[in-house]
Amino acid sequence: MNAEENIICTGDVNFEMPKFGSYGEYILKETIKNGIQVLMIDSETEEVLTNQKLVQNVLQNIYVLQKLNLKAGDIICILSENRLEYFVPLIASLCLGITIATINPSLTDSELLHCMDVSKPKVVFSSAYSLKNLLSILNKCSYIQSIVCFDNISIPTNNVPVQYYSYKKLMEQTKNSMLNIRKFPFQQFNLKETIALIMYSSGTTGLPKGVMLTLHNLMYLHKTLNLPQYYLDDSTDVTISILPMYHSFGCIGHLNAFTKQITMVQLKKFDPERYFQLNEKYQATLCAVVPPICVLFAKSPLLNRYDLSSIKKIRCGAAPLSQSLEKQVTARLNLDFIRQGYGLTETTLVVTMYPKGMTLKSGSVGPPLIGVKAKVVDVTTGKALGPYEKGELCFKSDTCTKGYYNNPEATAEIIDSDGWLHTGDVGYYDSDYCFYIVDRIKQLIKVKGLQVAPAEIEAVLLQNPKIKDAGVIGVPDERSGELPLAFVVRQPNSNITELEVAKFVEDRLSPYKHLKGGIRFVNEIPKNPSGKILRNKLKDLLNDKSKL
Repeated sequence: MNAEENIICTGDVNFEMPKFGSYGEYILKETIKNGIQVLMIDSETEEVLTNQKLVQNVLQNIYVLQKLNLKAGDIICILSENRLEYFVPLIASLCLGITIATINPSLTDSELLHCMDVSKPKVVFSSAYSLKNLLSILNKCSYIQSIVCFDNISIPTNNVPVQYYSYKKLMEQTKNSMLNIRKFPFQQFNLKETIALIMYSSGTTGLPKGVMLTLHNLMYLHKTLNLPQYYLDDSTDVTISILPMYHSFGCIGHLNAFTKQITMVQLKKFDPERYFQLNEKYQATLCAVVPPICVLFAKSPLLNRYDLSSIKKIRCGAAPLSQSLEKQVTARLNLDFIRQGYGLTETTLVVTMYPKGMTLKSGSVGPPLIGVKAKVVDVTTGKALGPYEKGELCFKSDTCTKGYYNNPEATAEIIDSDGWLHTGDVGYYDSDYCFYIVDRIKQLIKVKGLQVAPAEIEAVLLQNPKIKDAGVIGVPDERSGELPLAFVVRQPNSNITELEVAKFVEDRLSPYKHLKGGIRFVNEIPKNPSGKILRNKLKDLLNDKSKL
């Protein structure tokens, strides 16, 4: 490992890229290598999807997409909750050079319309759950030519200005197509130029933007994560899958897991008790989670009703996990550690992660992956900083996005003239080049010119056994500029007071980090599906006193 002018690189990649024409072909041929194995189980119906069935369905769906007059360069959208069919049109599109926009099915009409207008898909694969919202905005989406519904429901076609199809009927029509993977005529694409996915940024500080990920981005990361030092799972692993398939952690994590033959039990709608039940029922060994689930592991009394001793590995990402919360979870579940990684949609997935054999440090997201260059820069001057100096995290990698779809201005803001991707996250690295995440630049609170990270105060609040959850924002103050204010969710049967909360923080943090902006008790902390606190909604909540 070396550092020149405070630029960190853990080494060069020593592999050749797979000789496939597309990432879809790569996924299929790697998935089918072993004998018949169970890849996914529907937790509601207990329907099983094997690797053989997945490959067969994808090959059928390639013909479906062609029947819908789709070709390389076209864009489709998948608008659905987690389900066994989700990855069939997705992988089929990856084989055809078609771009897939994955959209959160729970968006409001206006949010959904914005995302549709960004990518302008020709065809939308929808679930029954998502169809109502989709139909309500359809007259504003002239670019949509067809809707394919995964579920068998009928709609009044005279009121729908597009072609409407049943997914199952389309698949039935192609069941006699040529489905021999060894003879299948896969196409060749320019991997670095073909846009595979448009995934939406979290939109916590503005409207979501469409992140472009290429076939090369996906394949390069997949190959990196399968290097011996990062290969952490095996075909005996079972996980209860709760990560949204439209999100990079869930989507790309699933694609990688298919080739490792991990069994994933799908839970469409998260419910804490059902999640614990399924972990016990299926003897789950691996949990891929976001920090709010770790809060449940640490604090939920429901956990005491179930035997979760089969869990051996927890992988946490998508948002920072504090050192104190990590310790609470490992103690309660009797684990050696929680493996954290760091990345964002704009870097395809992870850019830092601990390799095998390296001692994990609590609270750290590990060193950069092999082949990734990293630096921490002063947020004002842009100067590259040394160990333990806090600044903005920047990366260069083959996994970094080409930019935002049809948004050159936003692209120029995140990728500088030297090709460095600016994450907007504040962090630092230590003498072993292990990274630590502090918070988002735009979410830092400035108290008399001093920077306060909301995540630091939230981590302290979550140490209190009477507090279930917490979120912190800055509120304007004439003398100090801003002051920290905390929204607190009490544990059931807890009657903790504002004074007790304030004293708890005062005993543990410096005076300028004290909750002098106030404390508000609420029923829940608004978060997006990846676990990031929606601080703009907390500010709205503060202004709407009727909801407090």
